[in-house]
Amino acid sequence: MPKLIIDQIAVEVAEGTTVLEAAQSVDISIPHFCWHPALGRAGACRVCAVKLLDGPVKGIQMSCMLPAQTAWWFPRRIRMLLLCGGRLSSG
Repeated sequence: MPKLIIDQIAVEVAEGTTVLEAAQSVDISIPHFCWHPALGRAGACRVCAVKLLDGPVKGIQMSCMLPAQTAWWFPRRIRMLLLCGGRLSSG
C-alpha cells in the first residue's frame, strides 16, 4: 500500500489509487475538471496538476492520471505557484 504525504498529511491508500483520489480521501481538494469517478481517467484539462518533489517521478504531473506511490507531494503549493505565473511570495 502506497504511503505519501499531501500538504503535510500522511496518507496510505490501496494500490491503483490516484493521487487525486488519495487527496480526496483526507478531504484535501485538488481542483479538477475532466475527471469523474464514473468516467475514468482522461487527464485532458490539466487543472489537477501537482508537483512531485520526491519519489520515482519528479516534476509536474496530472494527479488524476498518476497512481499514488510512496513519495512526498505538495499540491496546494504548486497550484498557487502555477496561478501566480511561477512567482510565489514567502508570506
